[in-house]
Amino acid sequence: DQPREDFVRAIYHYERYLELRPRAEKRELIEDLTRHARLAFAASLPEQPSGAVQLIAELRRENAALRAELARARGAVRTPQPRPSPASGASARSPEPAPRATTPLRPPAPEPAAPALETYTVQAGDTLTRIAARVYGDAGQWTRIFEANRDVLRDPSSVRPGQQLAIPPAEERNRR
Repeated sequence: DQPREDFVRAIYHYERYLELRPRAEKRELIEDLTRHARLAFAASLPEQPSGAVQLIAELRRENAALRAELARARGAVRTPQPRPSPASGASARSPEPAPRATTPLRPPAPEPAAPALETYTVQAGDTLTRIAARVYGDAGQWTRIFEANRDVLRDPSSVRPGQQLAIPPAEERNRR
């Protein structure tokens, strides 16, 4: 990782080494090198990706609009009023409630119940590709497991022994 400063590639190879040799004598050294490469890679990134601030603001506006639409669809009639910014000098009085709708809205049709997810307990030496090969018979399906576990995995290589991973149900496994 040092001479070429190819930190991503170094991280991959360090993790692959530990995957192939989970009980290696140099495990602590390799884990330290991996941490160092991750920190060096993070330090090499720009502080703010171009357009990130504008994208975040746009996503927040879209999120607020979607929440308002959802509230209206559920029968709530009030539409959220934008909060005045402190710089605008707007008065501190509360917004007036929107008038009540004259026709009742139908509740949305219930969504079909999602099938229960199976779980898998990660063993020493497991990777998402190995787990996918075991449960799907296709190592290339590891991304499906990763997407189903984004709440517990920060990246595909952060799988640790003892973790409980959700595995999408059998009926979806055959779809490609």
